[in-house]
Parts: sequence; structure tokens; C-alpha cells
Amino acid sequence: MPDKNTNFNIIQTKLFRPSIVADHVPRPRLFKKLEKGSNCLLTLVSAPAGYGKSLLVSSWLGENERLSSWLSLDEEINDLKTFLLYFIAAIRKLFPTACENSFSLIKTTISHSFEVLSGELINELSEIKTPFILVLDDYGFIHTSEIHEFLNYLLKHLSQNFQLILLTRRDPPLSLASLKGRGEIVNIRQADLKFTIQETSKFLHNENIY
Repeated sequence: MPDKNTNFNIIQTKLFRPSIVADHVPRPRLFKKLEKGSNCLLTLVSAPAGYGKSLLVSSWLGENERLSSWLSLDEEINDLKTFLLYFIAAIRKLFPTACENSFSLIKTTISHSFEVLSGELINELSEIKTPFILVLDDYGFIHTSEIHEFLNYLLKHLSQNFQLILLTRRDPPLSLASLKGRGEIVNIRQADLKFTIQETSKFLHNENIY
């Protein structure tokens, strides 16, 4: 349905967190890594298709007490204006009146600079005092340099109340080395996502791995 504050059509299903299958394999060792990310700005889950990235993070969020929102990206969200509208829509699922000025700036037909949009959004995000998590799934669909630049700028200036989780098939062109140097990134990679012997046993025989 259309967002009540704009003529832009927000497809609500893109803001749904994936459901958890009943027979999914619990992965407490990876939950611990995701929990460690609660003290960082960025958690990067990077692996090819089929490694259970979305299932892992969705199941962890189901057991996490922090507020969280989910945005599934695709080729339709590959320009800065559309990306920012969905980005804010995901946040407003948690905080309905948040980022009002940013939303208005993006909707207007008047062109605003990247610096104006990014600065206003970061200032308004800093006003949210309740800790929360935002997941951007399938970030590999994003190829627009302005969106990468926006996220770099965001991660440079964000407060610790906001944890960003990126799910992607390949590392995005962000300042990952800088984040690592500042101790602000947690990585979960293909090697981490591979099943252990116990997890494989659970998957094949539905045994309790604990």
C-alpha cells in the first residue's frame, strides 16, 4: 500500500523479515558473533547464495530483545532517492514519526545535494535514543556509487544506538578496512556459515545438538 506520507509506493513486503522454518538448525555459535555485533556499527554477513544468511539473521532476531527492522533490496531500489525512501520506511516501522525532515527533503521535486540529505538523516537518526537494528538483505543488488557513499558517510557518523547488518553474496565497496581498524565491524563469512559436524547431524537426523 502507498505510504501515507508520500505518493511513492512503498512495497510493504520488502519490509518483512523472512519467516523461520520449523525444522531450521539452531546455530548458537553464530548467534554469539551476531550478538558481538551489537557493540559495533556494522555486521557483515558475506557468502554465496545457499549458505543461509537470511535464515541465520532472521532466527537470531527472533530471539533478540532489541528492536529490529528488515529491508530486502532488489534491482528496483538501486537509485539513491528510492533507497533512502525505503531506508527511512524501514526505520519508521519501529519509530513512526522518525526522520520527518529527511523524508520531506527526499520527496520534494527540488534537488538537494548528497551532503544535505545525508547530514539531515544522520542528525535525525541521532535523535533516536532507543537501540535498534536495521538489516539490509541482498545488498549485492546495489550498484549505485551514491548509495555506497551514503552508507560510508552514515557509518562514519552514526551513534552506537544503531546497528546495521548487511547480508550480501560479495563484499560491498565500503570502507571495511577503516571500520575494522576502528573495531566497528563483525564479519561472518562463508567458512563460518558452513555446518559443523553437529549441525550437519541435526540437519540430517533432526537430533538435538546441545
